[in-house]
Amino acid sequence: MADTGTIGWKGYMKLSSSEVGANKVLPFTTEDLTENIEAIPNGGIHGGGVTEVNGIYGSRHNIAIGLATYAGSINGDVFGGTGQYADAFRILMDAAIGRSSADHTRRLEGFTESYPIVIAPSGETAFQYPSETVVNAKTGATVTLSTPVKALVNSMTLNGNPGGNVTYSANMMATSRRSVTGTAPQISDFSFEAVSNLDDSNPIPFWSAEFDLANSGETLGGASLKDYIMDWSITINNSTQPVNAFSGNNVASDMVQGLMEVTGNFSYYSPTGEFVSQLNNGATLTLTLGSLVLKMPYVFFTTYPIPNPGINTIITRNVEFQGLATASGASIYINP
Repeated sequence: MADTGTIGWKGYMKLSSSEVGANKVLPFTTEDLTENIEAIPNGGIHGGGVTEVNGIYGSRHNIAIGLATYAGSINGDVFGGTGQYADAFRILMDAAIGRSSADHTRRLEGFTESYPIVIAPSGETAFQYPSETVVNAKTGATVTLSTPVKALVNSMTLNGNPGGNVTYSANMMATSRRSVTGTAPQISDFSFEAVSNLDDSNPIPFWSAEFDLANSGETLGGASLKDYIMDWSITINNSTQPVNAFSGNNVASDMVQGLMEVTGNFSYYSPTGEFVSQLNNGATLTLTLGSLVLKMPYVFFTTYPIPNPGINTIITRNVEFQGLATASGASIYINP
């Protein structure tokens, strides 16, 4: 009997951009992009006499079809070396923060009809985000939208994930989607292990990620702070806003990015047991994930306690921060 069942490993995702290329496969661990249809209830009183007989009179009879929204998260390991997977992850990062400090076009425009995200959760039924064609909720006819269609990264979190691989979680929002005939990945779409000990096609392990904070005022007795980072996390929030207009279709007429806010946290150990009293605002952060290098030109520290959680624990300073733009660059950007 042929194996025709559905199981997680059969699913796939392909990303496209005009800058990197089309149909780049990106392995993911979980995803839950979902279509949600709002039901708008009718609150009218329809009558039914004094005595309820069979439940029909005392039940709601009508609703109106409200907006269709498309949102959810994609989660996986970060790829930052060479090969197809690194290309695909770069497309996703471009959509989150732009291709460079000087070029935020991809963050603002996201994925489009020509360069979409295609996800096949079971490996068979595939969905394209966004879509220029939708089914009109009133007539049932397939129509071509005259309004912009986009799929944008609403937020993305990168986690150092001590003991594992560096991970990401991208929350997506799209104006529309449609079912498409997906093309399953071919062998040429995969990134295989090199015939050597090099780690350039793999996910980024936690120990390989370099979290380099400069000019923070922390000296550690002359040691480099980057060698004593114990954990870190960075979140980019684009505050994506759907535009819901009287367009004749129950999908968003457009979608725009709000102000990009960058927050994060990290912890570090002191080899001397000493910690500087206050960290200096205006520190710079360089996060190196293989060939992918992220820059933050101004780090503003909000809290930095030094808790003692118990007798058999390593004492670390836990720091929360916010990223700000400067004349030299956005609050976070990809170093070309």
